[in-house]
Amino acid sequence: AVITALAASGLSTRRFLFEGFLDRQKKARRERLDYLKKIKETIIFYESPHRLLETLKELEKTFGNRQITVARELTKRYEEYHRASISETAEYFANKGVKGEFVLLMEGNLEEEVVEFSYTIEEHLLMYMDQGHTKKEAISLVAKERKLPKKEVYNIAIDIKK
Repeated sequence: AVITALAASGLSTRRFLFEGFLDRQKKARRERLDYLKKIKETIIFYESPHRLLETLKELEKTFGNRQITVARELTKRYEEYHRASISETAEYFANKGVKGEFVLLMEGNLEEEVVEFSYTIEEHLLMYMDQGHTKKEAISLVAKERKLPKKEVYNIAIDIKK
């Protein structure tokens, strides 16, 4: 089912990671999804019909609104492929109903470089301000480094008293 779904998914077939079923324990599941955020390859999951909608919501929360292909009932009479963003796919199956066995194929991380910060945006702003930058300069630097809109960083900077 994995190779059949991958070949028809419309996603990159060059490299992929087959994850199988996600862990049912929330903590282990969350930790694994957080790890998978950085993966650049196509990621493939199996999912049961009674957990599909919950899993799609969790994927969107963790990965953003990436492209996904959901393959259903492969090599059977009601074989189906649905290609769209995660949110559109969740809406589609919520309206249509969920039946069958599913293979979920999600595009990998397309960003050139994944940067993680061990400090908050506020701490990042304070670091630049402590180095002598004005608040306005610090906002620009933080927004650029974190690839965030300046307005978002500005809204956090408003509460900083310096």
